[in-house]
Amino acid sequence: MLWRCRTLDNCALEQRLTWWRRGQGKSATRYQQEAELKELRQAFPEYGAIHSHVLQDVLARLDKTYQAFFRRAASGEKPGFPRFQGKDRYHSVTYKE
Repeated sequence: MLWRCRTLDNCALEQRLTWWRRGQGKSATRYQQEAELKELRQAFPEYGAIHSHVLQDVLARLDKTYQAFFRRAASGEKPGFPRFQGKDRYHSVTYKE
């Protein structure tokens, strides 16, 4: 389950970067990405086996890192852009309830 959640996190980050690079002036939002989870779970049964709240929390965590990045950049701190998660950097999942 950790491997799948890490993969989702990295794919969601890549999607946000791709949207930004294409010149749309903004990246995908958490809610746009959450709307795609239903199709993802149907297309890949291995994601269908993971509780939807866990997958939603993966996207919420990524969104939180994005918000922190922009907050630090606006305040003049060294922001530290969100990075892709390696196998040794993703250790837990969270249920909303």
